[in-house]
Amino acid sequence: MPPSDPVTPATTRVFRCRGLCPQLRQEDGLGVHDLLWWVLLLALGGGWYFWAYEPQHQRNEMLEGRLKVLEAQLRAEEFELLRAQREVLALEGNHPDAWERAARAKLGWLLPGEITDQAEWRRAKIEAGEQDPLAALRAAPPARGPRAPATRPAPPHPRTRSMSPEAASRQARREP
Repeated sequence: MPPSDPVTPATTRVFRCRGLCPQLRQEDGLGVHDLLWWVLLLALGGGWYFWAYEPQHQRNEMLEGRLKVLEAQLRAEEFELLRAQREVLALEGNHPDAWERAARAKLGWLLPGEITDQAEWRRAKIEAGEQDPLAALRAAPPARGPRAPATRPAPPHPRTRSMSPEAASRQARREP
């Protein structure tokens, strides 16, 4: 290959490397051309982030939240399925309590204090013109239980009155 530049014979066409030959000051620094390429690269990276990555990331977060809700619903449905399967097995086993529960549910009969559909019961109370039963429960102060009677400590035993607690415990261990 004939050298293209008689001053720098070490330059090759493949690498355009001048080796250890001195370079012109214009070629040594960061030029406007190089700066434009870096700005273009940063702009492309920013565009990819804002128009491709971030919307997909937000969509993934939204789908993860929806997945959690659907998994919770699935667990509730599985629990209901297990309850229904237990009830079917109880009916197939001719358990009298299971048959009674099934008959009362079918006929709509209730035992005293029993509620089958709380939402329907609340809606019927409101439609009848009565106050919302749940609002009355929320407004009521917490129920107070019975008060425990005040107790006084038991008087000390006559033999242990003047003893220290350690000596009293040793004395108690010795006595039958």
